[in-house]
Amino acid sequence: VVELFEKIIRIRKFIKTAYEEDKRESDRELYKLYNQALSFISSEISDFCKVIVKNSDEGEIFDNMLFIDEKYKSVIKIHEDLKNISSIKILPEIKSFLSELDSEEEKLNKFNLILTDNYSFKERNLGKKILKDLNDKYQKTPNINNTHTFILPKIEFSNPLNWSILVHEYGHLVLENESDSFISKFESQGDKLNSSDKQLVRQWVEELYCDVFAAKHLGPAYLVSFLSINLLNSFDCSHFSNSHPSAYLRAENIKSFLRKYDADFSSSSTITNYGKLLNEAMLNIGKTCNKILNQLPSSQSKINETNILRTFRAYISEKNLMNLNTSYSNENIKSIELLLEKLKKGLPIGTIRKPLDAKLIKDLDKDSHSISLDDINNWKNASIERPTTHWEILNTGWIYKIEHIKTSNLFFSDFDSNIQEKLDEYAEHIDKLDDILLHSISSSQIIKSIEK
Repeated sequence: VVELFEKIIRIRKFIKTAYEEDKRESDRELYKLYNQALSFISSEISDFCKVIVKNSDEGEIFDNMLFIDEKYKSVIKIHEDLKNISSIKILPEIKSFLSELDSEEEKLNKFNLILTDNYSFKERNLGKKILKDLNDKYQKTPNINNTHTFILPKIEFSNPLNWSILVHEYGHLVLENESDSFISKFESQGDKLNSSDKQLVRQWVEELYCDVFAAKHLGPAYLVSFLSINLLNSFDCSHFSNSHPSAYLRAENIKSFLRKYDADFSSSSTITNYGKLLNEAMLNIGKTCNKILNQLPSSQSKINETNILRTFRAYISEKNLMNLNTSYSNENIKSIELLLEKLKKGLPIGTIRKPLDAKLIKDLDKDSHSISLDDINNWKNASIERPTTHWEILNTGWIYKIEHIKTSNLFFSDFDSNIQEKLDEYAEHIDKLDDILLHSISSSQIIKSIEK
């Protein structure tokens, strides 16, 4: 429900930003129109929450999921109608974020970004597409460069936490095509595939690769973004398509990869709720999927998602294709804790000082003669700020958002109060966090950590 409210808030933010940039009278009227529709949906959700708080009977779960799914589709429909409103300027922070996805500076100008009316994150080679379109019409082949474009939903234009999905999309560019080799291994286990099933598995494997690629570089932040985007669409979450395995299967794949490297922050007493909340979210998705699948006709497809996932895990382990990019050592976890303290104070987290180790602190409490030259050098190093990385900014942001915004009682208490006031209050929290993270990205000189 909180995710649904946030989508509404972000649509309003986009419309308001578009109007402030253009100030066309037609947009002003559309702004009013869309806000009226969003207010109506918000009121319906608020009334629904009053009911489920009083009656949380297990038998009502499926009906509740139907309601949320229906309201989610209504909000997404309004998002699609944003094509009627002037678009907005691309934030420079998004380009800064994207520029860190490639270590070769000369390639940076070949990346473009488009805000789309559809709620989807994609990567497209528009140069290749245009060339194909022209070749269909003309005999002469034009000279057109390959131009890779990242496609971002309009309402995510100022939400750095969900930009992590762009790292998945970048994975489509840099991962070698291992799908044919994987299919051979899969078939060697007795699961023979026809040509259409091979194409389906080939596309699924690429998506699973890109999920692991993003998790490799961003850690739990990618999983949280993935869950927040897919939680609302419960029915699609439970089913696969020709291009993607089910969101539940993908989430299990990401979680398994992170667990393999103990990358859930479970060793930190300060931020242990991060890992706990991830596990709870996965359990809730599992229950939701099972409920839906029990209510719907069984699939006739010969594709067994579980076997594919099991084989995929064994395959990447055997080939040593993916190792975690960031070490989740106690020192790195300590850095996250220090950044979290800065964020709680409303400070940007673009830079961080290296934490002093316990031995140095102990020595400093003693007679100054006991401090060695190495201790002094360690002190100097600790006093120098270093730039933070993608995974540090995004994980710190998600921890703060989960523990201090999403799990607050902002929406789940006193549903008889004015829902518009609650939305405005929640929007203030979201705007403040967005602004701090945007400033952090622009000022961090983020270290290039993604390697081909």
